[in-house]
Amino acid sequence: MKVKVLKQEEIKESIPHRFENILLDKCEVTKTVEEIEGKIEITINEKDHLGREIFLKQKNTKQRVVMEPFFMEILALGSIVSTGKISEGRVALFAAVSNFKKHRDMLVNEKVSGTVRKIKAKGDFLKYGGELTNAQNQVIASGEMMAFYTKMEDLETVVEKNTVLTWPTAKKAINKENVNKAPEMFLIDNLVSLDEDSLEICGDYTYPKTHTLIKGHFPGNPIMMGVMQWMAIADLTYVLAAYLAQKGTKGRYQIKADAEIVKENGVAVAQARGIILQVYWQDSVFFDQVEIIETKKIFFKGMVKPGDKIFIKLSKLELLKNS
Repeated sequence: MKVKVLKQEEIKESIPHRFENILLDKCEVTKTVEEIEGKIEITINEKDHLGREIFLKQKNTKQRVVMEPFFMEILALGSIVSTGKISEGRVALFAAVSNFKKHRDMLVNEKVSGTVRKIKAKGDFLKYGGELTNAQNQVIASGEMMAFYTKMEDLETVVEKNTVLTWPTAKKAINKENVNKAPEMFLIDNLVSLDEDSLEICGDYTYPKTHTLIKGHFPGNPIMMGVMQWMAIADLTYVLAAYLAQKGTKGRYQIKADAEIVKENGVAVAQARGIILQVYWQDSVFFDQVEIIETKKIFFKGMVKPGDKIFIKLSKLELLKNS
């Protein structure tokens, strides 16, 4: 059995394509002939030395927390670091998240630990499972993730079909000034369509060429983070919740839905099944917001580059009572 402890500078060397938005402080890797396990640590401070406060949101007047899609980013990076240093010219990409459950919040300035374990590895693909826990040893979140390794030049040579599709004219621009996180982290620009009967909804988002996270994902060949695509689904549900509030649905409730994300030319970006989202709207404790609390599976199928417009669509919606 081999045990290796990596601190932040060594972690940066292990995943050099992540730059300032690295989401790990420490990783202790234990390897046997057949098993790999990583124990990780992270604390995101209000004024974080790596600028990681961009991943925070204001849950209420007193509480700052980490946005829940980034729980899986933390675990995924722990998995990649535990596997070993990425060779020069290669990057690791998210392929899927499955069986995700959020149990509680990850607080600002809170020291959080995590454990990741290899489930299987084949060729350039690897699958890990893991969980994050707080100082009281309470589980914050758990889930499984799949990643794959590829050469940087292979990302640059991807050719997509050049199809022109006709999309509905945007109904309404979204005001991002009053959301409970940095406006650049709210990933819906416009409401495109909304069916009042089925509540199926579509919104669009253009990934800015100046976005804060471009520098670290990836240097020289920027693409939108997979977890940001996942987060866009929650942001579109926020738009839906605002509409439902106008119709009288307020307080705490949940929405279950499937989702897909496509580019203007119809190329698939992501597809999700079994997402459960917690809504707080005109709540007595929390600001208006929507959180992802469960996801059966989300596949990341295509790359979104700066300047690309994507369309996010929710279907098979069910309104559930708050559990």
